[in-house]
Amino acid sequence: MGEDITELLVSLNSNVKVLRRVRRQVERGTKKGEDPNVSEEWASRIHNCEDILGRIQNGVPIPTALRGDYDALVAEFHALENRGLAVDKNSHSDDPQGLLPEATTPLLLKQQQPQLAPQQEVEYQSILQAERHDRVASLQHATTEVNTIFKELFHLVKQQGAQVDSVAQNIDSAAGIAADASRDLRRAAERQRASSRCCSTALIAGCLALLIVLVAVS
Repeated sequence: MGEDITELLVSLNSNVKVLRRVRRQVERGTKKGEDPNVSEEWASRIHNCEDILGRIQNGVPIPTALRGDYDALVAEFHALENRGLAVDKNSHSDDPQGLLPEATTPLLLKQQQPQLAPQQEVEYQSILQAERHDRVASLQHATTEVNTIFKELFHLVKQQGAQVDSVAQNIDSAAGIAADASRDLRRAAERQRASSRCCSTALIAGCLALLIVLVAVS
């Protein structure tokens, strides 16, 4: 998108106003053209005006409604540029500015903001609306991304919680299995001890019976 002629004209008008004010102060004697600060400000404003005019002449279209303001600003700038800061003390003018008459002052200088042509106003408003729409869309996209990140984080935490619960359940189950195994081992040991006692008793009883038989026979 090219440069806005409205902004360029406003900037040109601002620099021309400074040139006019400096020229008036020099003519009234409140400032001296030989002052380095005054000369530097003057040269800077001249350079700014030349730069703006160059940018306009390089292809920035000027609407018909602003053509008169543009021509008036250009004429006043060239008048100021040609006169410079030199003051003829022997000449007196009824015009304290020594510039263009007030009647030729462009409307832009009075309003501080040029009026846009209807079509340009529509285009300008369309551009503003498009920029606002882009900003809103960008904000919505960013909000959606943040919302997605939070959802993914929630699911991740939920999955991690489920895994932790599963580990806890496995630990409890292993503890129960270990307790059951210990109980079964104790029971097996008791059965084994009982079985050993029964075998010992039977063996002793057998021995006694055999001894009695032997004694009876002899």
